Amino acid sequence: MIHTIIKYLLISATLFFCSCHKPKTDIITPAKQLIERQIGERAQSIHFEYIEPSDGKDIFEVIASDGATVASEAIAERVWLRMGLNKEEIREFFTAPAHLPWHRMGNLNKWDGPLSDAWQQNQIALQHQILIRMRELGMQPIAPAFAGFVPEGFAQKHPDTQFRHMRWGGFDEEYNAYVLPPDSPFFEEIGKLFVEEWEKEFGENTYYLSDSFNEMELPIDKEDKEAKYKLLAEYGETIYKSITAGNPDAVWVTQGWTFGYQHSFWDKESLKALLSNVPDDKMIIIDLGNDYPKWVWNTEQTWKVHDGFYGKKWIFSYVPNFGGKNTMTGDLDMYASSSVKALRAANKGNLMLKIFISRP
Repeated sequence: MIHTIIKYLLISATLFFCSCHKPKTDIITPAKQLIERQIGERAQSIHFEYIEPSDGKDIFEVIASDGATVASEAIAERVWLRMGLNKEEIREFFTAPAHLPWHRMGNLNKWDGPLSDAWQQNQIALQHQILIRMRELGMQPIAPAFAGFVPEGFAQKHPDTQFRHMRWGGFDEEYNAYVLPPDSPFFEEIGKLFVEEWEKEFGENTYYLSDSFNEMELPIDKEDKEAKYKLLAEYGETIYKSITAGNPDAVWVTQGWTFGYQHSFWDKESLKALLSNVPDDKMIIIDLGNDYPKWVWNTEQTWKVHDGFYGKKWIFSYVPNFGGKNTMTGDLDMYASSSVKALRAANKGNLMLKIFISRP
């Protein structure tokens, strides 16, 4: 026990790199009623990279209570094998473990990879143990879904498909993502396989995470607004259909961070378009970073700009430990009252009675 707790603390110490998306629920609603995604995409791999299935139950208590889901790449590998790629083509697509959050959001491929057979097998075993404890606690996991990003080998095998090559973070082109066009029949086929393979391994699920445009802009003519809105509407509809093709009862979950971070791209009409063809009760937006609009982005809080996300369910969140900040400092009045103001606001839309707040 002492060994595993020390190991956990050492891993937690690495969160200074980016602990920005690690929301945790407060006491507004009972734990068993919560949609659990308490640890965010970026912090997750950094946090649990070195955890092993053989570690003691105490550490799994911590991981399960954080709502972590892992093994995304092990499931993805099975899907890409079914789509005709060989293991070498698939493995070169993945980054090293510590960079996988950015890989999953389409920001980065290959960097410091590949992953080993042992690592993939370890993640499957680890996920089973985490899910057992999560379900004992009455928690509902949010599983990974297909976001449209494909290995370079897949793009090369299908030269007639008009893939879009995305850009992020100043990395060389070879590390950037290829994303399927929304009208490609591959999109729904692959999305269905992602859900089917996950549920075949881990059991039935409801909530699926897909972040297709995190901190990236579509390579389109910015002056052609109508074409932009049309394309975003098609992407929203296709992502949703690719998830429900595998599970008709599934709910699409997405992070709202990029809608505020890239507010110049995500104007009202753009976000309306993305959401327009998704049923209101089949989507949840985690509105990450309500402490950032005022002080970093110089905007109103994103939910206010977008009228409570146009009828979609959404969850309010703070990220006070962004970038390694581990003390509760800054605009304390905002932290104390902003979430309550949102719950009472006439324009809150379909705000769920859940508040997420990150912790160091």
